[in-house]
Amino acid sequence: MSIKEKKTFVLDLQNYLQILIDLTRQLKLMLCEQKMFLNRTTTTTTTIVEAMEDACLAMATAWI
Repeated sequence: MSIKEKKTFVLDLQNYLQILIDLTRQLKLMLCEQKMFLNRTTTTTTTIVEAMEDACLAMATAWI
């Protein structure tokens, strides 16, 4: 893989990870707004979403 291809790959990966982060944030908002679950479940879901965001950011940073 050339350097240009690697940079393109990393940028694409970052874009996909940002989309994933945005979708998980939207999911979190939907769950909180609609109050589909008990407070305890919503808190657990929020923790999972935050962990996913952290993992995505860590993966993006590792590829740079």
